Amino acid sequence: MKKIFTTATLALLSIMGMSAQTTIYSWESPQGTPIETGGTIAYVNGDGDRLNYPQADYWTICLNGKKANMNDETASANAGKMVITLDQPLKAGDKIDITAFINKDSSKKASAYLVFENKTAVESEAFSDESNINAAFGGSPTTKTITVPEAEAGTKTITMTRGQAGTNLFITKLTITREGGSETPSLNGKLVIGKVFYVGSIRLNGATPKNYMKHLYIELYNNSAETVDVAGLYIALANSDVAANAWTATDMAAEHPDSAVVKQIFQIPAGAPVLVEAGKSVVITNCAIDHSEIAEGNVNLSDADFEAKSANNAFADHSESVPELTLVKTFGTTDFINFLNPGPDGIVLLPADTDIAGCPETFAKGKDKGNIYYIVPLKNSIDCVDIVKQKTPSADDKRFAEAYDAGFTCTTDPGTFTCQAVARKVASVEGDRKVLKDTNNSSDDFEVLSNVEPRVYGEGVVTGIQTISTKTVESNSIFNLQGQRMNSVQKGLYIINGKKVMVK
Repeated sequence: MKKIFTTATLALLSIMGMSAQTTIYSWESPQGTPIETGGTIAYVNGDGDRLNYPQADYWTICLNGKKANMNDETASANAGKMVITLDQPLKAGDKIDITAFINKDSSKKASAYLVFENKTAVESEAFSDESNINAAFGGSPTTKTITVPEAEAGTKTITMTRGQAGTNLFITKLTITREGGSETPSLNGKLVIGKVFYVGSIRLNGATPKNYMKHLYIELYNNSAETVDVAGLYIALANSDVAANAWTATDMAAEHPDSAVVKQIFQIPAGAPVLVEAGKSVVITNCAIDHSEIAEGNVNLSDADFEAKSANNAFADHSESVPELTLVKTFGTTDFINFLNPGPDGIVLLPADTDIAGCPETFAKGKDKGNIYYIVPLKNSIDCVDIVKQKTPSADDKRFAEAYDAGFTCTTDPGTFTCQAVARKVASVEGDRKVLKDTNNSSDDFEVLSNVEPRVYGEGVVTGIQTISTKTVESNSIFNLQGQRMNSVQKGLYIINGKKVMVK
């Protein structure tokens, strides 16, 4: 088990949560040295550079562009704008505090004009005489506050220019804060979907029924060099309908960009830390028992981390010592992890603060009744892996847009119950920690393993075509290219123990 609960850890988390307010982003430039946290700001499409701009005794963000010229394609002073890219997404109600001044010898006004990622535009109150630092007025920088609207929850980009015509606005400090204490550190770039065993295998010793799927699992891997907390994490399974009724990435691009339709959403229990050490895994399954003497694959899940404790008799072999994986949303009455053999089985990880309750509902494409599915946002997803149907692998079968998984993966054996898993390749080894390949392209990042044991990477890789003699072929896990199990072989091409083999 990879969960660590210590008094020190709980005390630290308690201390972190005591803060009444969290700073999401901050920029200021005392002494001419910018101090920026929580994201990056850039001056674009303007004339010269208005970032860290000297004015009087201050170093500022100078808003000199005009909102009327915000969409101009040609760079100019009037078209200049500031673009803030945040490290973490906004929430409705976050406060944007803009401390700024104007500097004119006559009465003038200026304002900040903000356009969020989803195109909501908000303008600050005007900065006027009380903010005018010119000697004629004797003012000083003042602060105006903008509240992030509901429509912009989950977005991470803000474009800013001058609103009210009159004079330039000089910002000395800009902060975005959130009430309610510290956020859980982002898992993006740290936690990945490491390995998925979804096709099943055959029972040993000719036992019946011969097809076996109780030992399937999803493995999440801490690919970073630090311990991470996965409490509250959501694991969602993409819709797996046949092509005519499937919500594919292409469909979603038109209907709901940056979203996907899922059939199930599970959650790692929240409320207490679930810590995963660097290079270690979280294994979730339907049946957390030892399957190694029941079916092919030598899969022992008695040390799995979480178990979907289904009431369905087909998946009722549970372990009292393994915590329950929380079922949040599902289709029909399905209460187990619904792996589809041989695919598609797309999986997406969503952060704990995702508004699952607010996710819209839908039916299968082209239907107005039947199983209810859920439209989840991908913008803040931690990881996505598109597992397509093995018999006809194609980008047309993708459930996630290329921005979230540029490729796809699947097993290679044309049969079913073929005892193969898809797993990330080992990119490097640092000490005793394997670093898995993660380029946001499952076509490149994943390989097929005949070794389906959990927490194993880079072993049993299914490679190209091998050539052997008929005398060396043993009659276990042999299939022809039509996916039919064979008891013996003649000369030709077969899938033997998960590998393409030319028998001579």
